[in-house]
Amino acid sequence: MAALLHPYTDAWPRSFALIAETLRAAIGAPDLQIHHIGSTAVPGLPAKPIIDIDVVLPEHMDLTTLAAHLARIGYTHHGDQGIPAREVFKRLHREVIILCSTRCRTTCTFVRLPARNWIVICGFVTPCANTAGRGRNTQP
Repeated sequence: MAALLHPYTDAWPRSFALIAETLRAAIGAPDLQIHHIGSTAVPGLPAKPIIDIDVVLPEHMDLTTLAAHLARIGYTHHGDQGIPAREVFKRLHREVIILCSTRCRTTCTFVRLPARNWIVICGFVTPCANTAGRGRNTQP
């Protein structure tokens, strides 16, 4: 079954902010690095309604401890899904956490976040009247 793209909504960044607040409280780390990534983080971009989140594992915390905190608030662990040095947690079929260990911070810091920021800053994505098609701006 193909995933359907939804028109952009301001609810996505608000949902991310609430999730980030919940994560910080549950983990007990007010300075936890949490980043909204993926298509729902780009204003104006049609997307699958799934909030993708990068969380950088604090150096003082091990994966087992963090996984226990996430399990208490309803996240299930899905392993590294074939990518070493990261772990994936999901909740409610609408939230995906990609946990970056110390070894994969480079990917989080130097690939995913700059790519998202480039799209937003450069105006690569512009809202268009026809977003029901391919998820691309088809206007001239």
